[in-house]
Order: sequence, then C-alpha cells, then structure tokens
Amino acid sequence: MSKADEMRAAAQRRRERRAQPVTERAMPAAAPVRVKPVRRTVDLDPQAHRDLGRWCDDAAVALGATRVTGQDVLSTLVARLLRDDELAQAVREDIAAELHRRSLTRSTGTT
Repeated sequence: MSKADEMRAAAQRRRERRAQPVTERAMPAAAPVRVKPVRRTVDLDPQAHRDLGRWCDDAAVALGATRVTGQDVLSTLVARLLRDDELAQAVREDIAAELHRRSLTRSTGTT
C-alpha cells in the first residue's frame, strides 16, 4: 500500500468515526472533559506571516482596538469555517487546488 493509499484509508477511518453518534463510539467509562484550549500550530511562509501581521495591525486600527493577534484571526476563522457551509466549500476547493499543484510540482520535480 502506498503512502497516499495509507493516508486516504486513515482519512476514511476518521470520517467514519466522526459520523458515528457519540453513544456508539468507544469511549472510556469516565473520560474527563477537557476545558483547557487545545493548541494547534501553523507554518506560514515569511511573506504570508508579514501580510497577516499587517492585516492584524489594520484590523486593530479599524476596530479601535489596541491589538488584534494572529490567534484572534485564526480562532475566528476556524469558528466561522465550522458553521459556514459556503466558506467550508471554498476552503475545500482551495485545499484541493493546492494539493493538485503540489502533486504536479512533485511529479515534474519543480518548486
């Protein structure tokens, strides 16, 4: 099985697990409820990092806030992504295009 096949199979298992009602999932008898936020990290290219910083600065001025952080932006984007079907579809399309671009780059050996 190729690495791509393994990744597709793992993704399919995750989708199936998420589709099950919580009552059908194998849960520990007394699973503690997590209340502390879970950290995620993201790697940005240097230009995107600078652009996000500028965007945050501009947003702070527009909102009359002292500061708007990248964390504020990313948390808000994730919350909107999870409740806005049109945004979710647009993001999926962008991801598909990026994955396709990467596969072409790998197959041709260009960067």
